Amino acid sequence: MREAAHPQPRLHLVAIIPCLDEEANLQALLPLLLPAVDGVIVVDNGSRDGSVAFAEASGSMVEYEPCRGYGAAVRRGLARAAASGAEIVAIIDADAGAVLPSLRAVAKQMIDAKADLALGARCSSNGNSLPSHVLWGNRLVLALAWLLAGGRFADLGPLRVARLPALLGLGLRDPAFGWNLEMQVRAVWQGLRVVEVPVDWTPRPYGRSKSSLSLKGSAQAGFGLLRCSARLLAERRKLA
Repeated sequence: MREAAHPQPRLHLVAIIPCLDEEANLQALLPLLLPAVDGVIVVDNGSRDGSVAFAEASGSMVEYEPCRGYGAAVRRGLARAAASGAEIVAIIDADAGAVLPSLRAVAKQMIDAKADLALGARCSSNGNSLPSHVLWGNRLVLALAWLLAGGRFADLGPLRVARLPALLGLGLRDPAFGWNLEMQVRAVWQGLRVVEVPVDWTPRPYGRSKSSLSLKGSAQAGFGLLRCSARLLAERRKLA
């Protein structure tokens, strides 16, 4: 008599969304995202609109991070995810368009490849293309990642899926937009298994980007990334 196959346990996936005045984007994103994951953590970074009220009304968990910065908000969300028992986390920008197909594809690729970290790499198959200043800035940062760690990446994209213990083990410290660069560099340093998955890029449906779709925001993000690169380079030299 053949033994009944035991179903594989479902992985506990929690999405983390750093948030600063993103009410309209959350209204578009959360109704689609909440049924697809085990939980959503919206980390408010000082919003003055109705972001927090909508997130709470939607059934999302809400955390508050008083220190401004993308990295600071993500760290707060990771701590809450760990306390909730999450095994896998998806870190999603609040303005990420068409996120559900991308999230499923990126998470599936990570699991199928038995990877620790899967990165959504923006592509233009849907006819959208990144603004030129964002494209060239992205290439500069990716070149820095190659110089710092020898890792060749296609993008610093808007969607990352990771096994939580592996991500926490990186000891990420950057409080601002350098967090993504630090994550990818340290992942290479520590020998994590990393895969990149092409995802369609869609312009944010509402509001203005904090970092990429204005020259001022791009300059501020670029300065933060260069500062993060300098710190990582100094650390690498100490270890050499």
